Amino acid sequence: MSANEKHSLLKRQIKRHIGNLDSLPEDWEGFIHAIDDAYYQFDHDRKMLERSLELTSQELLATNSAIRAVYERLIESSVDGIFAFDRDFRFTVWNPEMERLSGISRLAALGKSCRAVFPALDASPEDQYFADALAGKTILAPEISFIACESLRALEGSFSPLLSETQEIIGGLAIVRDVTARKVAEEETRRRLAQLEAVNRLSTRLRETLTVDAMLPIIADESAQFLNANSVSIWLYDPIQDELHQVFQRGFPPIQTGIKRTQGISGHVITTGEIYISRDFKNDPLTLDAARAQVPEGLSGVCVPVRAAHQIIGTLFLSVQQPREISARETGPLLILAEIAGNIHRARLNSQTEQRLERLTVLRNIDTAISSSLDLNVTLNVLLDQITGALGFDAADVLLLNPHTHILEMAAGRGFRGASLAHTRLRLGQGLAGRAALDRRVLHVRDLRDRKNEITRQALLTDEACVTYYAAPLFVKGQVKGVLEIFRRSVFEPDIEWNDFLETLARQAAIAIDNTELFNNLQRSNLELGMAYDTTLEGWSKALDLRDKETEGHTQRVTELTLRLARAMDVNAHDLVQIRRGAILHDIGKMGIPDSILLKPGSLTEAEWNIMRMHPQYAFDMLSPIAYLRPALDIPYAHHEKWDGTGYPRGLKGEEIPFAARMFAAADIWDALRSDRPYRASWQPDKIREHLRALAGSHLDARVVEQFLKLDLESDEMR
Repeated sequence: MSANEKHSLLKRQIKRHIGNLDSLPEDWEGFIHAIDDAYYQFDHDRKMLERSLELTSQELLATNSAIRAVYERLIESSVDGIFAFDRDFRFTVWNPEMERLSGISRLAALGKSCRAVFPALDASPEDQYFADALAGKTILAPEISFIACESLRALEGSFSPLLSETQEIIGGLAIVRDVTARKVAEEETRRRLAQLEAVNRLSTRLRETLTVDAMLPIIADESAQFLNANSVSIWLYDPIQDELHQVFQRGFPPIQTGIKRTQGISGHVITTGEIYISRDFKNDPLTLDAARAQVPEGLSGVCVPVRAAHQIIGTLFLSVQQPREISARETGPLLILAEIAGNIHRARLNSQTEQRLERLTVLRNIDTAISSSLDLNVTLNVLLDQITGALGFDAADVLLLNPHTHILEMAAGRGFRGASLAHTRLRLGQGLAGRAALDRRVLHVRDLRDRKNEITRQALLTDEACVTYYAAPLFVKGQVKGVLEIFRRSVFEPDIEWNDFLETLARQAAIAIDNTELFNNLQRSNLELGMAYDTTLEGWSKALDLRDKETEGHTQRVTELTLRLARAMDVNAHDLVQIRRGAILHDIGKMGIPDSILLKPGSLTEAEWNIMRMHPQYAFDMLSPIAYLRPALDIPYAHHEKWDGTGYPRGLKGEEIPFAARMFAAADIWDALRSDRPYRASWQPDKIREHLRALAGSHLDARVVEQFLKLDLESDEMR
């Protein structure tokens, strides 16, 4: 059937089907034409295909040859290594890049067995890749190791089946790529990522710590983890002692003493500021001879400077077990970790600041104790409390020197387990404390157990189990006051600042003792001086009594009576002292009255009375130049003043009269009337009471009289 016939048949079929429809689309003719156009387009395409299939076999062969040439050029110029093999595992394709990658020429490879060209193939996992390709599988090979080329470190590729025109497997095809640069970049990325993680982790952990002791294990752990090291040791430089000290170790031998800045591997790194790699720490020429015997066999490693800003503050040792060795490439990131480890310097400064602040606080507390209390026992107890806490010692005592017997005796102790040392008595030069006092220098014993023969008090070892011992002489103004002893029940290694602080505390203790002694001596002197004053006053009074026999004993009685009244009226202790002195001296002015008047047996004339009334003024004139007696003048000067103003010498009235004089006046009248006189007999108590009541409000202060009469006067016969 021709195309026209088919076309006509299609039209008739469409019209027949449309005719069977109940309703027709409005544009059914357009619909028919659209179908007709589509059919013609299909017919045109069919004809074109038939034309292309009419190519001759020679043209097809030429086309295939051109395609093959393109493929060959692609294989020859490929940047990847390409090889093919047949079903007998013989190489059939071997491009130039494959020659470069493997170092094997095309001539040596083509037609040869794969295993003959690569003898290592039998022992490698890639051997299965060849078989899988011939089995129709496509395999990705992330690592290709059978190509032994020293200049390459990493190869990857793919294996796939090679098909014929009839889709039969006739061999295998492999594409191999040099990925060394990528692998190196990936490894570098991983290394840098691990480095950043270690740096971030170390920085974070160190920010959360403030003390050196807390930082050291963190730095050691992170550094060892970063390098996968077995042993770690950290050394820090002490600029005051100019020494390096091992402050942390794990796996390395512990070194108890410091080394000079220029000694050993640490000294070399501190001096040069450069990383030092050792293939064998034990036999390294820079290893200290003192430590060589303790270094384990087979350790290699590195020593890195630890910096804070531009200052090297210490070193970090890391070791690994041989035959592994640490390369220079591995040590680069350690410098960053070591820089972060320089935070130790910050922590040390912070710790030193806190320590100095704490020590200043201790000194301030001691100063406060010295200034606020002049009781030696209280001061020494505060001193010992502060010292044991600030110095970190378990026990302490103060031995005071008796300047007369030259014996050191314990005055106070703190932290002892028993009382066996409480009765310590040492001569100057005897025992450790006696030697410290005699030589006037601090004596330090690192371990008392090593010097048993020098210890006079065995209880220090037996009962107290003391180990470290210090004795600091307490001397001030050239005089030894005693010895400060401190004890610790474990070995202690101080630094220079600690020793200086101990000497400062010893000076403070000496000052405290000296101040207390000065105060006690001054107090004793004041007491003796006061007693001498009072004795002098009493001597004056007795001299007056001896002059006037009639008033003998009167001064003593009236003084005691006035003091009783003053206490009953709540006079303070300080004023009582002045009242006593005033009462004793109340008639001292009579020293200026002539005997003819003072001792006259009969009545005095008006002129003589005028002279007699001058004795209060004479008392004032005699006593006022004496400074310490001025507060006592109230009684001698005003005891003859009267409440109504009719007294002498100044005519004071009411409360103008000093209170002490008002009290004394009542006591003076009582004692005078209770005593016999040549011109009258003594009065009975009841009569005197009535007389005093009569004088209240005129001659005497009524309030004073009221309180005076409440005293138990009957039991006090002061005659």
